[in-house]
Amino acid sequence: MKESRENKVAIEGFPFKNVEAAIKICYDCEISNTFSVDDNLFLLKFSDLYDIEHVKTFVECFLADVISSDNVCSIANASIEFNAEKLRLCCKENLKEFFNKGFYASLIKKIRKIIM
Repeated sequence: MKESRENKVAIEGFPFKNVEAAIKICYDCEISNTFSVDDNLFLLKFSDLYDIEHVKTFVECFLADVISSDNVCSIANASIEFNAEKLRLCCKENLKEFFNKGFYASLIKKIRKIIM
């Protein structure tokens, strides 16, 4: 393989800051606290594509802490798409709570897949 001869790997389709953050997470370095939910969803996708469990766990924990009625559906859909089972279960519990609190009208329009 060309990568093994050159000791390089081309990573395409992800912003540099997300790849850099994933590498820092692998080495237990601190990453910027300015990462948005969308940035973390990119990291979740990256961790799933390259099968980096440490990054996936880190991102799942972060996203679980920032779930709100505004973002629960996008996070839940990403958890399904990127095989983040712990995050999916967390979204499921939060969705139940939000439905019980009366947020169902705004949520029902956003749900793409059945996660119950």
